[in-house]
Amino acid sequence: MEFLRSQEGLQAFNLDEKEHPIPGAPGLVAIAHQPDANTIHVQAKNSDQVVGEGSYIVSADATTLIAAVSGTDAQQKPFLTVAVWDRQ
Repeated sequence: MEFLRSQEGLQAFNLDEKEHPIPGAPGLVAIAHQPDANTIHVQAKNSDQVVGEGSYIVSADATTLIAAVSGTDAQQKPFLTVAVWDRQ
């Protein structure tokens, strides 16, 4: 299990490519995996429909984290958020 900290708090991901309920989000499940040592990819689904995806990539030198998250918000509008953090 991997943990990522966000504005909403600490989020745990099981990296086993299986569906796991998302706490506080009834009806939604997360499917996460780690395709390589520096990347975590997560999908959020409601039934069989993908409603969001996120990729979290750490640079090879571990100084940069890029998070790209996309999906559909509660008003059914698409969104894309990309954030880049540099280690100081």
